[in-house]
Amino acid sequence: MYLRRRQLLVNLYIMTETESLHVNSRWSSRLLQCSYLWISMHVCILPTKINHSLTLYQMIMQQVIKAITDIHSKGVLHRDIKPENILIETGSDVPRVRIIDFGYGCLLHNGEHHQFSGTFRYCPPEWFKHQSYRAEPLNVWQVGVLAYFMLVGKHPFSTKKEIISKEPWIGRGLSPNCQEFVWSCLAKEPQERLPLDSLLAHPWLQ
Repeated sequence: MYLRRRQLLVNLYIMTETESLHVNSRWSSRLLQCSYLWISMHVCILPTKINHSLTLYQMIMQQVIKAITDIHSKGVLHRDIKPENILIETGSDVPRVRIIDFGYGCLLHNGEHHQFSGTFRYCPPEWFKHQSYRAEPLNVWQVGVLAYFMLVGKHPFSTKKEIISKEPWIGRGLSPNCQEFVWSCLAKEPQERLPLDSLLAHPWLQ
């Protein structure tokens, strides 16, 4: 009962703190009520099979990183950054990214987190090795998995062993800057991953 009450309070805090240009926690509850793919005239879920240009990929990644930074500034950690939790608003000239579903979110703190409730394939290696992680390296790792999925068309890891030790194959069809961006996010050691502000300044996103 205590844990349920605490999570409810956390969720209420998240909903009041994360209303911004890139974040809409209210959409989450509407989407979760549906057992089918939810699409409207103005908002669509990030497609799982992408046939867009690199320019769109880069725009999406820029906005996702900015959204995560904004969420962190509100004292909240979204622990489940993945395509299903990203909406693209298409009602304007420039598509706008919004992050939804804070069901696995928690309050952010500077130390290590010791609970992970996100999606397995987006779980960082340090969680499997040490049962702990820090907020920013976690989200940077998830940005890397998301970028890989968009660019390559599949997940980079399928098992716990692969997450811990496998170096994902990116392929030769992507520019060196693009490949370096993904590698910077998917470094096995969290301290070797670029921070969010450095990702925004990365040459691939310029």
